[in-house]
Amino acid sequence: MASTNGPISATTLAVQNKVYIDRVLTDYGYVPKYPIINVTIGVSNTKPIFPEPGFIIDALTVQDVFNRLIRSRYDRRTLVQEGEPVPPEIKYPPAFVPFSPSLEQTSRYFYNILRPVFTKLGVRLDFVAVTTPIATARFTGQGIL
Repeated sequence: MASTNGPISATTLAVQNKVYIDRVLTDYGYVPKYPIINVTIGVSNTKPIFPEPGFIIDALTVQDVFNRLIRSRYDRRTLVQEGEPVPPEIKYPPAFVPFSPSLEQTSRYFYNILRPVFTKLGVRLDFVAVTTPIATARFTGQGIL
């Protein structure tokens, strides 16, 4: 018997979040030419949505979650691994993280921060992608239970 609440969406909603996050890579140093300039959050629904079949979640809700958990802590900051020296030439105050802030590790870290909130909202966090002017790293949560 078909659900009267509409189908589960097979589409991912990708929400763009413009930021400016500098990084100090542990083995390479300060990389001011390659800040994180965008964080994309991809979500899909895990249960039927009513009354509008196929509707995942309001994009503004996704941005609100991002603003509270990521932007407020890391925008206009410089990511630095805990225990590492802060270079004197950084432009923005340091935000200490428990890893060397490569794109790959930063996308994984942001995913792990965001996932519990989207789970509570009944939405599946499909990926978090962080972008610099020349590259993007996308973490999909594979291997996370």
